[in-house]
Amino acid sequence: MIEVRTSSAEDGAARNVSVLYVGGYGRSGSTVIDMALAQFPGVFGAGELGNLPRHVWPNDEYCACGARVRACPLWSSIVERWLEREPPGTMERYGHLCVRFEAVRNPLQTLGVTGWTRGFQEYARLTKNLFTAIQETTGCRVIVDSSKSPSRALQLSRIAGIDLSLLHLMRDGRGVAWSMMKTHEVDLSAGVQRPVGGAPAIRTAHRWMAFNLLTEFAASRVGAQRSIQLRYEDFTADPVGALQPVLAMVEAARETSDATDLAEIIPGHQVAGSRIRMGGPLRISRDAAWEVKMPEQDRLKVQRRAGWMLRRYRYL
Repeated sequence: MIEVRTSSAEDGAARNVSVLYVGGYGRSGSTVIDMALAQFPGVFGAGELGNLPRHVWPNDEYCACGARVRACPLWSSIVERWLEREPPGTMERYGHLCVRFEAVRNPLQTLGVTGWTRGFQEYARLTKNLFTAIQETTGCRVIVDSSKSPSRALQLSRIAGIDLSLLHLMRDGRGVAWSMMKTHEVDLSAGVQRPVGGAPAIRTAHRWMAFNLLTEFAASRVGAQRSIQLRYEDFTADPVGALQPVLAMVEAARETSDATDLAEIIPGHQVAGSRIRMGGPLRISRDAAWEVKMPEQDRLKVQRRAGWMLRRYRYL
């Protein structure tokens, strides 16, 4: 269990913060990966941290612990420490900055052209201070941010004081397309904040390719020593073995033990992400329903459009 610490974030503001970012496309298992990594000592799974200022905190959504985020002892302490010296309205302001600088659709942001602006400097300062507040509050050595967006990964890589490592998580695009075709109605307590799903397979195929290519670009900017690829299917086949290179990359492997077998993973304090974070203890297993339930015409659409990338990731 994470212990809430009371020291000021200012005490650690000068120290670098180790962040492991999970990048890729949605419905690829990022929340499960986040929860699994958080089972290891010294690792804190924050969930989709990029969504904290956008809608999680403003709408008082649920933390994976079961409490509303503003009532969660951990997150309320983190946010209080983070904003204690900031003017009123900073959370809203920061949310707008995140939308502005993390937009995938803006090539100037992706290329870092606007990195010299005053707005980016404010975004960078607040982002670094948020990670520092998390580290100081939890006492962790590594923070997992499973926001997925490759543009957020690129921006984090440009912020001084953040030691960024990138886990590029991918899943068979046909399985992703099938998952995106299914719909989920709003259920706040179950972690579904808005209606989701119902996307045509061909649209998902295009976005799956784009996001994975952008994540590869982000990995090239982070560097080969600080980035690694992992297939969802390999993780579910051997969770502990698949995560060992990831833990070694962020120098957390020395904290692991045989007791961390991931036979059952317990949700922590992930904010935003898949609804499975709200379902209590979880046993890791591969979701392969698409192989028997996905209509053949939709499966073929994905294969025809994204076949080259499916082969690139050894799915064909």
